[in-house]
Amino acid sequence: MGIVARSMAKKAEVEADFPGLPVYESLGELLTAGVDAVTITTPPHTRHDLVMEAIEAGALTLANVLASGELGETWRVHSTMDQDNADSLEQGASGGLLRDLGSHLVDQMLWLLGPVGHVYATLDWTDRFGEHTDCGFVVTMTHASGVVSAVSASKLNHSATRELRAYGSKGSYAASGADVQAEALMAGRHPVEEPDIWRIDAPKNWGILSTNGHRETVPSAQGNYADFYTAFARAVRGDGPEPVPAAEGIHTLEVLDAARQSALENSVIAL
Repeated sequence: MGIVARSMAKKAEVEADFPGLPVYESLGELLTAGVDAVTITTPPHTRHDLVMEAIEAGALTLANVLASGELGETWRVHSTMDQDNADSLEQGASGGLLRDLGSHLVDQMLWLLGPVGHVYATLDWTDRFGEHTDCGFVVTMTHASGVVSAVSASKLNHSATRELRAYGSKGSYAASGADVQAEALMAGRHPVEEPDIWRIDAPKNWGILSTNGHRETVPSAQGNYADFYTAFARAVRGDGPEPVPAAEGIHTLEVLDAARQSALENSVIAL
């Protein structure tokens, strides 16, 4: 087990957070040392080569609302993640926002609503940075269950919006806010140091469930990104199932490919 870090600053962070854990100069060195699995957390345009190197070496609150039945039959779910962060847009054919934020938003809908049968998408394009790059998207998916979901994101429109909406035969649910875990990590906080309050959203961001003659504030459930890696570690040791089966990851990629094809052809793509 170990961490790949090249800069002196990153190495110092690793030594402070994980004293005694080996630090390697490259992925190759880590693989040579021997590992069962690798987590890639680099920028999107660098991930392909690193993932292939690893392979070759062998190596939500909304869910509770939907499950409660209070919305009745689910009709539509919308998810928006706008970021005012042009500098983080990965450029060129191997970059773009659909491959970046799109992978997270599409995966979220597949997890909530199941497999997708048809995809329609539009992409916003920019040449501002010298390379033709998609910088915004709207992807509409018709799931096998009949539910329709729509996900959207942008990075160049000076909008910082995170919103989830669900509509059903008995009412609606709407919530807005930010990724409080990411904000906490960027501020230098760590889940291991504050497990009791980690990923508890501020009351102002709690969702509203609206049904006939009734409006209810729904407190945000506590989440923790680290739970995924705990489950992943158990799976690697053979002590439990993998948190995300490979088939689900492949389906996410199929939807993203269909979205790009749909936007280029202005057509609905059947999967």
